[in-house]
Amino acid sequence: MMRPAHGDVLYDMGSGAGRFVVHAALALPHVRVVGVELSSVRHSVAFAASKRAALSNLHVIHGDMLTSPCEDATLVYFASLLFDARFIRQLCSRFEAQAPRLRMFVTLLAIPKGALPSFALTAVEPALSVTWGHARAFVYTRRSATIEEPQLTTDPCAADDEDELRDRSLRAAAQILNALDLTNLRVHHPHGRCIVQRSEAPNAAD
Repeated sequence: MMRPAHGDVLYDMGSGAGRFVVHAALALPHVRVVGVELSSVRHSVAFAASKRAALSNLHVIHGDMLTSPCEDATLVYFASLLFDARFIRQLCSRFEAQAPRLRMFVTLLAIPKGALPSFALTAVEPALSVTWGHARAFVYTRRSATIEEPQLTTDPCAADDEDELRDRSLRAAAQILNALDLTNLRVHHPHGRCIVQRSEAPNAAD
């Protein structure tokens, strides 16, 4: 689902007793895994588990996910079922503003609309295994910075310019194709269309 690459930094926000982060660190030795947990009791369990595992790529932090450092995150997992929309918006805003390398954000609930404007919902995994059973996972991926949505113009002058540009392009294409003289094909462009017709072959008797 996440497809971590070498050098990725995976954050589990609200990592609890550390089950997810320990498994992730074991399975992904090339990835730095960070768990953030506010509860001192659950963090103590996670910390003990991390010490037993002795994994150099695993780090557990006792802290608030709204204030703990997260600037190096490239992947985030957030088991969001017990958090309200206001908190989720606050957390998403942090990553939107402070984690420029973040490319994927995975939650167990769809995030509020507009909470991650630089990301788009790209997948919904229907049966993610969690400690209490199964849950859907919502996968948000950063939008490409090189692709822009087309903008529709409402300026009549701009529309006229676009029509003129289209007509000039069609005329140029017609001239080029006609100049090639491709087996008696002739090209013309009435009413903004480009039409290719076969000319009548010359009479052999002429």
